[in-house]
Amino acid sequence: MAFQNETNKGRVIKMVDSLHLILKSAQANRAEDHEIVAMLRPLTGELAGLGLAADMPAAAPAPATSALTAGERAALHLADRASLRDLIAALMGRLDAHAAQLDDAP
Repeated sequence: MAFQNETNKGRVIKMVDSLHLILKSAQANRAEDHEIVAMLRPLTGELAGLGLAADMPAAAPAPATSALTAGERAALHLADRASLRDLIAALMGRLDAHAAQLDDAP
């Protein structure tokens, strides 16, 4: 595939690295969650617009709780109560995994 090339893989890695630097700065400056959200809003807006935020379509309706498995209900429960920093850490893990997957792609 022409899209999955070393140039684009490098760009993804640079984006992940930049996000790490922003979060490191937020921690060093003791930024409040709302400040981090405001800083990342342009990025999360772009990802949501493409349907890429947390691998969920931007306009996907929330599933009814009764239709979820026990594990999905537990994850939803934890996500609803997680701090923004925990959610960002989870997103960072997903981005790192995606970057690693790109590195392994032929």
